[in-house]
Order: sequence, then C-alpha cells, then structure tokens
Amino acid sequence: MNRKNGKDYIFLSKVKADVLTYIAEFVRDKKYSPTLIEIGNRFGFTRSRSNAIVNDLAKANLLSKDERYPQRKIKINHQQLAKISSLKVNEIYPVNEI
Repeated sequence: MNRKNGKDYIFLSKVKADVLTYIAEFVRDKKYSPTLIEIGNRFGFTRSRSNAIVNDLAKANLLSKDERYPQRKIKINHQQLAKISSLKVNEIYPVNEI
C-alpha cells in the first residue's frame, strides 16, 4: 500500500484484482472461502500460484489467512469486504503481468 496526500492507494495487477473479486463473491455467495485449488481451477493457476496471490492480498490487508484450517484458510471480514467493494480499477495505466 502506498500513501500520497494522506490517502491510501493499493496497486493490484488485473489478475490479483480478479482473484480478489472472485474470492469476495465466493464468500458472499457460499458463506465460506474457496480453496487454493478452486482458485487455481477458476483462473488456470497452480496451487502454488494461487497461494502466492493470496499471500500478496493478505499483505495488503485485503483478506486474512487462518493457518489452522488447511483447506479453507482464506478469511474476509466486514471491513475487508467494504474495502474491496470500494476499490477502483484504473485502466488508463495497465500493469504488465509477470
């Protein structure tokens, strides 16, 4: 997260933004989180790549991980859901994916 003029900015790649949206919608619809394998299947990632993206999103405090649950360890609280729904995508300056 970066700060500029007293405001917080979060810069996400399109893939990370898409994964975050998928997780938030999954949790809203099913009331539990997707597994890393389910995320990978949805986007064509390996479990390892899904985990790396989830770790990056957790570092940005957009979601949390509860290591006590090996399968469904992704957690999103009400404040995080509010933050996610207020995110805006800036398509003027696209980010190249790695």
